[in-house]
Amino acid sequence: MLKIRVWAICLGLALCGPVTAVQAVRDRLELDVSCDGCKQVGRKSANADVRRIVHFSRMALLSLPMHTIDTSTLWTTSARWEGPRLADVLARAGFKGRMLRVYSYDGSVQDIPIAFVHRYEPILAYRENGVELSLRNFGPLFLIFPRDQHPDVLASEVGSRRFVYQIKHIEVR
Repeated sequence: MLKIRVWAICLGLALCGPVTAVQAVRDRLELDVSCDGCKQVGRKSANADVRRIVHFSRMALLSLPMHTIDTSTLWTTSARWEGPRLADVLARAGFKGRMLRVYSYDGSVQDIPIAFVHRYEPILAYRENGVELSLRNFGPLFLIFPRDQHPDVLASEVGSRRFVYQIKHIEVR
């Protein structure tokens, strides 16, 4: 009986270990911002056809000015969301474009005009009500717009689609 119990525990740990490791990797607060065939502002390069990637580590994201938005989302009641403004992240990356393509860990992709970002000043939230987001609760990064302040636009079907969660990569186009 004891052998069976020990065997069951070992099997359970073996099966759960890799899942936990994958979860920990995905919960890391980091972001890649890329641009295909564009130049970074302030950098001279003879080859503009190269894919450029700027990696934001946890430390880099946390070093940006933090902003808060108190708002609800399609999935949550009103909450206090904290993180850097998306415009600040894009400025630090130094890419110019007209459109963003936002990629999530769940495989979804959303296109967002940069003019929309400048108009509504969303944040890349990494905290909800003081608690750091994880992959299980919209994290590690959740694109939050001030929905309650502009419900006519941001609570619409098109506006709601732009609240992207589980963000892993942003491509400037």
